[in-house]
Amino acid sequence: MSNLTEVETKDPISLEPFERPTRLLPCGHTLNHTSLASLILSNGDDPMLACPVCRKRSTTKPIEEYPRNYVLEQQIDCSSQNKQNAHEQKMKAKIQSTKDNKKQLSKTHGENSIQVVQCTRQLANIYTDMAEYDKAIQCYQEVISKVTTSNLGSAIVAPVYCAVGNIYERKGQYKKALQYLNDALKIQLKQYKSTDHVAVAAAYNTIAIIHCKQERHTVALQWYTKALNICKKNLEDTHPHVINTYNNIATVYYVQKKYTEAITLYNRAIACCEANKGTANSCIAASYNGIANVYAAQQNVSDALHYYKLSMKISLTIHGENHPDIANSYHNIASIHLINGNNNMAKEYYCKALHIKLDRLGSNHPDLTCTYESLADVYEKTGEKMRAIKTRIALTDLKKTLLGNKNPTLSTSYIKIAEAYKVEEDYNSALKYYNLAYSVQVNQNKPLHCLNKTLENINTCNKKLNTK
Repeated sequence: MSNLTEVETKDPISLEPFERPTRLLPCGHTLNHTSLASLILSNGDDPMLACPVCRKRSTTKPIEEYPRNYVLEQQIDCSSQNKQNAHEQKMKAKIQSTKDNKKQLSKTHGENSIQVVQCTRQLANIYTDMAEYDKAIQCYQEVISKVTTSNLGSAIVAPVYCAVGNIYERKGQYKKALQYLNDALKIQLKQYKSTDHVAVAAAYNTIAIIHCKQERHTVALQWYTKALNICKKNLEDTHPHVINTYNNIATVYYVQKKYTEAITLYNRAIACCEANKGTANSCIAASYNGIANVYAAQQNVSDALHYYKLSMKISLTIHGENHPDIANSYHNIASIHLINGNNNMAKEYYCKALHIKLDRLGSNHPDLTCTYESLADVYEKTGEKMRAIKTRIALTDLKKTLLGNKNPTLSTSYIKIAEAYKVEEDYNSALKYYNLAYSVQVNQNKPLHCLNKTLENINTCNKKLNTK
């Protein structure tokens, strides 16, 4: 299969690279799905649609009736896989080089030397960037062991505790994360004899992130503000620590629906990135993603999609495709397609997000809940009832693991599964999940009308089973 030229790989309307799914016009020219949707919308009531390339006119149809260019999509997939393979080979080479260096340093300076410790930290950092979190923790634990054995000093231990705390936060293990961060803070406060050190601010930032993940946003804002005040005393506005904190505070404003304040702070972070010539780093990707979240909340879906794609483009350059940041981008883009009624596209992106999250974060990570929930909703919209049921069961299993068997949100999940089985006339399965829902509702002292409704459904299922 011949490679396409650079001009041929760009959508003629957006001038962005082609992406799945593509749509073929009768004249043979290809557009991205979103570009064709915009073209049809701008065409108004005109029954004829002009190709933006050759101007040939054809009858306007519903967008799903335009065929996909599967040959081009195969090339897109091939190109994407080649880039991912190249990225993985580059990272593997970096790991091997660091391991080889570590062996040489061990021979030269000794197994527990400061040189070997620093090299092991470098290896841990590489694994962290690759989202190989368990391997990163192993390396950091090795560092802690070597430092403790050799009495190399607490100056190394505190940042390592912070790094391990950051990883546990990303893994969704917040209790462990806080333990390591608090241990780091104790060492730092003793070492620096002040709370005004940048290292302390970094710990504050991660503690704030954990509070955000647990929906304690007011508390998170207090920690972020403390971190920002420390950073601004010690660093320029263009430093990544300051920019990250701007992004984090903006995210709290977004959650609190203070959209103007959020956008202002995200734009400030972008300006600082650009002043530091950092137009392709994780800070600016986070800013773009935050702006997209605000636009999505305001139902400005076209701008939201634009900024989500900008964010993902940068993240792909930094991390490659198989990374949690890319999974989040896929999830966000899927949500926009869902708003636009493009259910099949939403399903495609949610599935990609779920695949990466399961691979990189494991099956018990809190971030999976929103993707399972959204994907189940899409399966219902596309008429894939059994897939919707299986996805909701996976969601309830995850909630039980994370929140316990008596968590009140489980009753809603059980009822949705029961209702889906009821529609399929599988009354045995429906009855099982209505009973589980009722058990949770009783435990939570739900209002009588909720209990009565669930009991009515239980009785209906029993009657259906008795008449068989």
